[in-house]
Amino acid sequence: MAEKKEKKQEENLEILFQKLESVIHTMETEELPLEEAFSKYQEGMEVLKECSKRVEQVEKQVLYLDDKGELHEF
Repeated sequence: MAEKKEKKQEENLEILFQKLESVIHTMETEELPLEEAFSKYQEGMEVLKECSKRVEQVEKQVLYLDDKGELHEF
């Protein structure tokens, strides 16, 4: 069950990164009116904030193996 949740969260993170890349691409390649550019900027910042939140959640779940073979939180 936890594996499904992690996979779904990972897929959602992938989708968020794709959205962020799309916003960045639009802002870099199109000449947008100022209001639309600002709107895209706000959209990108909201997506970036959510990405950061999700990455932080994943980092808290990651464990690493030390030299002695013991698991520790990241």
